[in-house]
Amino acid sequence: MKNRNYIFNKGRLNKSEVEEFKNFDAVLNKVQATPSADAGSSFKNVFSTSKIWLFGALGAIVSIALFWGIANQNTEKELETSITKLEEKKEPLKIEAPFPEFDIPYEEYKISADRKAIIESNNGSKIHIDEKSFRLMDGQPVSGLITLKYREFHDPLSIFKAGIPLDYDSNGVRYTFESAGMFEIRAFQDGKPIDLIPEKPIEVELVSLNNDKNFNLYHFNETLGNWDYTGESKVIEEPFEPLTAPAELVAANNTSGNSTDLSSPAVVTEIEALPEPEKPTLPKILADAYSFEINFSASEFPELPKETIFQIDEDLSEFNPVYYDVKWDAISLSRADRDGKYLVTLKKNDQTVQLYAYPALSEEAYSAAWAKYNADLEAYEQSETARIAAESARIQAEVAKQREEALALKALEARIQTVLPKDKNTSIRQLINKSEKVVRRVVPVSLLGVHNADRPLYRVNLVPAAATVAIAKILNDFKEKVNFKKGYNTVQGVNTLLNFYEESIMTYSKKRTNTIWAVTQDKRIAIIEDFDPKRVLNTGKLACTVYAPGPGLKKLDELMN
Repeated sequence: MKNRNYIFNKGRLNKSEVEEFKNFDAVLNKVQATPSADAGSSFKNVFSTSKIWLFGALGAIVSIALFWGIANQNTEKELETSITKLEEKKEPLKIEAPFPEFDIPYEEYKISADRKAIIESNNGSKIHIDEKSFRLMDGQPVSGLITLKYREFHDPLSIFKAGIPLDYDSNGVRYTFESAGMFEIRAFQDGKPIDLIPEKPIEVELVSLNNDKNFNLYHFNETLGNWDYTGESKVIEEPFEPLTAPAELVAANNTSGNSTDLSSPAVVTEIEALPEPEKPTLPKILADAYSFEINFSASEFPELPKETIFQIDEDLSEFNPVYYDVKWDAISLSRADRDGKYLVTLKKNDQTVQLYAYPALSEEAYSAAWAKYNADLEAYEQSETARIAAESARIQAEVAKQREEALALKALEARIQTVLPKDKNTSIRQLINKSEKVVRRVVPVSLLGVHNADRPLYRVNLVPAAATVAIAKILNDFKEKVNFKKGYNTVQGVNTLLNFYEESIMTYSKKRTNTIWAVTQDKRIAIIEDFDPKRVLNTGKLACTVYAPGPGLKKLDELMN
């Protein structure tokens, strides 16, 4: 038997080829015109004497070809992942925690917008902020105390809890992100959101559990509902020193605002200034100029002696002697915005006259006022000296406290091998402390919000040994259909979330552990604890156990860890 060359996976016929082979007689002529060299005339006679045999043979060939083509197409379809199906079920992307009461909490840091700051997060990431980097939403620069809210996402469960989508749309094709670390950062002043000045970006050194350099940086555009590419991911190669601070010290550090830069005595928490004492004033001796007396309240103007006469400042006001003869309806006195001056307001019917005046005394009254002024001035100076000393002591004490906390934190990082308690993201801290792949990724931030170090995956590159299975429905323990909004699968060793829906395709790994669950329409968690791809292939059904959100999230944590 001679060797023959068989062509597999040839692919579908194009349009011209289909047209070419529509004419069966032309195809038959081609077959008859090119007989086999061994067959000779006897082979030709078979075709010439019995077309029935020919039709049967060609029918068999066509059937085999069709079967092979369908089988090949099915193989290709199996390689199509949930991404392809997501293109049919496209939804606007948004950040929405499925269970808000179990959302990932923020770390909060109070800093001065007027000073440089270096913040060290609970997981060891560093946030570098330049002075005067923030602005109000109307574009005005921000000054004074501000609050930074910051949180990180390093595993599929935390990404799921926060409701952050990992779908990425590029030129109409939807991919799925594999994340090497993600964070969210926001800023507020007096409870109102503020923004970054674009020309003064901050820099985040994000702790990453994956040292692969093949990742890019993206920022989630909350307006358009998509991820915007922001640049390549730069990896810091230097060895990572794990954080080991106890919870109470980190909590104190968060309250003070950041990990204090020991080279700078700047106080992070602003200290309210002590009230300044009222400085006494000495009225002038009455000069040869227009002046008059006014009945004023001593409690409203305690700085003025009761014998004060108000002399017109003719450089600022034009005085008419006729004013002396007018019986005014009202005369009022107020402090002017000019140093040491007062504003006298005269009213008569609909006429109003305003005159700038300064307090003065007659020569007789001036001697007594001078003695009182000297006594008041001495008391003022003593009070002001005491106030300045007290304020300086408070500032020095605050700086010393922050330096002491920072030094203690550094010492504990070097010698105490403990991690934060559960409410401080223990599992991630344990991974950071134990992993040999931990690095920092430099992320320039010119827009606040969610930033991600990712690489988009497509088709069979999604997970190791990827395959797909059609999901028709999910059944609970009572064999009842569970209506769900969206399903998720995460594969061991791959930091991503693969989505699926009812009547759609689910991607899974044939070689690694799959953790599969869905959020039901009534806000519960349906977990597929015994995933059997062969059974699902035959039935299209997934069997699940339905949990309330709290126990369900705890179960997922156990399955993934």
